[in-house]
Amino acid sequence: MIEHKPARNPNAIVVGISDATTAEVTLKLETPMTGRADPGTELEFEGVISGFTKDPFMLTMDIETPADQISGWPAPTPAAKKAAAKKAAGGGAAAPAAKKAAPKKK
Repeated sequence: MIEHKPARNPNAIVVGISDATTAEVTLKLETPMTGRADPGTELEFEGVISGFTKDPFMLTMDIETPADQISGWPAPTPAAKKAAAKKAAGGGAAAPAAKKAAPKKK
């Protein structure tokens, strides 16, 4: 892997096939991967070719279910898993709990 966009939870990953510095394949993900990966991470993937340019060479592939079609992506840290689960469940910060008024003494 050369890079991914955005920096966290990417929906596009650029990889090199011939070496680790030459961008040759862009993976477009239907759903983002969780977390991030460092450049140089080795990935295995499968997808459907959706585009090609000859000069500069670039193959574009669509990945429908990244979790099933990409292997080698680092597992998210426990904190990242918790944040992803919270976001999937409706995300955002919870509203503060309403305070009950203390009964007045007579």
